[in-house]
Amino acid sequence: MKKSLLVLTLCTFVLILTGCHKHTYRPATCTTPPTCEECGETEGSSLGHNYSNPTCETPPTCARCGETIGAALGHTWVDATCDKAKICSVCGTEEGSPNGHNYSDPTCTEAAICIVCGEKGEDALGHNYVAGSCTEDIKCTRCDDTIPAPGHNFTDATCTEPKKCMVCNETEGDPLGHILEDGQCTRCGLDIGSIDSIRSIAGLKAKCESDYAYCVVDADCDPATGNPYDVDYDYGQAYESFVENCDWSLIYDHDYYAKTYPILATLYHKDKRLLLRHFQTVGIHEGRQANSSFNVSAYMDNCSDNIKDSLGSDYAAYAIYYMLNYSTEKNIEHLKLANGKTPAKQSKVILTVMQAKELLEINNYRADVNAHDLTIDAELCAYANYRAWMNAHDDWAAHDWAKKNNDMVWDLLGTMNAGSMAENTVTSHQKRSRGEAKYANYRNSKEHYDALIRTKYNYFGTSNFYNSINENLNNDEWLSKYVSSTFDCFTDKAKTAYNN
Repeated sequence: MKKSLLVLTLCTFVLILTGCHKHTYRPATCTTPPTCEECGETEGSSLGHNYSNPTCETPPTCARCGETIGAALGHTWVDATCDKAKICSVCGTEEGSPNGHNYSDPTCTEAAICIVCGEKGEDALGHNYVAGSCTEDIKCTRCDDTIPAPGHNFTDATCTEPKKCMVCNETEGDPLGHILEDGQCTRCGLDIGSIDSIRSIAGLKAKCESDYAYCVVDADCDPATGNPYDVDYDYGQAYESFVENCDWSLIYDHDYYAKTYPILATLYHKDKRLLLRHFQTVGIHEGRQANSSFNVSAYMDNCSDNIKDSLGSDYAAYAIYYMLNYSTEKNIEHLKLANGKTPAKQSKVILTVMQAKELLEINNYRADVNAHDLTIDAELCAYANYRAWMNAHDDWAAHDWAKKNNDMVWDLLGTMNAGSMAENTVTSHQKRSRGEAKYANYRNSKEHYDALIRTKYNYFGTSNFYNSINENLNNDEWLSKYVSSTFDCFTDKAKTAYNN
């Protein structure tokens, strides 16, 4: 019994001798309590993890040991805009680049605008107007916006000048013409008979010399009020002032004029009023002699140098000066040239723009085949006009009138000493139109082309454009009522006041 007690006591003592006298604890961790470094004895409890909140890029993470749990939240992206990159709405992290603005094109009146965000870009361009004329709207080259035409800014008409636009120089109407009392204008004070006054009309051109629209003859016109036989040579109101104040009996005689220019007289049906008008507006510019006692070429050759220096070579100006200053000029030689020779009774031919174009192009055709140029003749032009008048007014087809009036044809051409002749015509039923030359119609017609290039012909006459309405034509088409006609005429010889 005693022996057993002793053993137990000894064991207890041994146990006491083998335990730590003092523990040295390692600090607690997230997962372990404080633990004695020597004996491993623990005391208390582990700290437990201290997880942070998860972020967009990191999961919850223990602040002490770094252990993670779960997953990161991930970014919550807000789409990129025109001027900002894609951005996380949680953490503000940016990624990529801004999209940039998508601007509309600026217009004349609106600035460029970003079609995504509405931000303003380049300013409005403003209109780029191209100046029109006084009568045309001013237009923007970009947007077709228009500013109404400003209209003309006319100066007032004067005795010798029509109203004139100060911007574009277009004219309107006619000069006022002089108001004369005792040879002096009450409006401008000019002495109409002075060299300065008459010089203002030297070199004038009639409208029909430059505008095809004035080369059309209305063959239905009443001879009492107009001219159904020829175009109107309009030189303007200033010129008419001189016409109205000249004594035409000093240089014009109807019977002499009709006899000297017989085909012209036939064209004009020997109408006294119209033949005088022809001389006043055409013949005087061509230097035609119109009576037995005055030839303007002779007067020009013999008058004083100061008149020559002022009036140049304008026949009409010399003739008008002579009439308005008859008392001082009547003794100047006016039938013989200074060298004693007799001048021609006609010095030049005035052509309308249509006639001039026809002559030019016919001679171009002749040049193609090495044929000599045709010479224009005023009497042959009068014959061509008469032929056009006959076809238009009486509705003759092509050359039918000439075939049925052969004697009259050769009586007229006989005054020119013509031995042979040919005529080309364009006569048709069509609505009235501008007086355009017809040479192109002949180029592809062998018969017509052969006539105009034939070398035996030397002289040429061409008509203006004659229009008429014939109500008796039996045709349902309204166009058939209109008759239009032009003629070209050729002769081998010509002896006239111009070609002598």
